[in-house]
Amino acid sequence: MAENRLERGLRATFLGIAVNVLLGAAKFAAGVLGHSHALIADATESFADIFNSLVVWRGIVVDAAPPDKEHP
Repeated sequence: MAENRLERGLRATFLGIAVNVLLGAAKFAAGVLGHSHALIADATESFADIFNSLVVWRGIVVDAAPPDKEHP
């Protein structure tokens, strides 16, 4: 059951990263082509969400690690 939860969490995290990459690229391109500083700023926020997803990914991996003497 724990492995199933790990796989679902990782799948959701990687899906979020992929969506944010696509959204960020589309927003950035539209912002540059449309001369819109707001869209470029929104693209930057989408790219920052990728960093947040990487932090979540690392947390999921650490949580899945088996307990040891120092971390019961």
